[in-house]
Amino acid sequence: MDTRERLTKAFKHFPGIGPRQARRFVYFLLSRGPKFSGEFAKQITKLHDSVTRCEITHQYFAPEDPNQNRSPIACDEDRDWSRLLIVETDMDLEAIEKTGEYDGMYYVLGSQGSLTDDDLEKTLHLEELQSVISKHYGDGLEEAIIATSVTPEGERIRDTVTRFLADTAKNLGFTISTLGRGLSTGTELEYIDDNTMRHALDGRN
Repeated sequence: MDTRERLTKAFKHFPGIGPRQARRFVYFLLSRGPKFSGEFAKQITKLHDSVTRCEITHQYFAPEDPNQNRSPIACDEDRDWSRLLIVETDMDLEAIEKTGEYDGMYYVLGSQGSLTDDDLEKTLHLEELQSVISKHYGDGLEEAIIATSVTPEGERIRDTVTRFLADTAKNLGFTISTLGRGLSTGTELEYIDDNTMRHALDGRN
């Protein structure tokens, strides 16, 4: 297996990328020359050194200070800490933020899981979520909103998170809700628009 094959195999791990598109990426890099490829490789290498996860929201962010462990959202005093929106990915968080329809806090599960995942609670870092709620929210949390895509995988994640947080919700006195009307079957949150998000939040149950 030469370098082209190894790179093609690596690109196939990217979401939504099949063999043909992965192969195109390889030939694109070759066509741009070594300078472009070198800079591309350099930025990939720096990615994990310059980006970290927030201890509160669990979202990726680029800290300005090496000791900074909270994202701008977690540092925003105007956010409503009584509401916690639990999403699957950073892309979902960014899409919802762009709508301007939500001003509460977030928690990013960091994985979309799969229908064949035998240990979904571990994959979704639910013990970490439970710890964050107990440590940083306590009895100040009034509602946890589970916002997952309307897909078989998203619905399984929603049900798993709901079951896992049931006892914590009872002990701390917050409710668990899910996004309501406005989201049709097959909808992925990263593609949501302002109006749909507004209706989904208003109709949560």
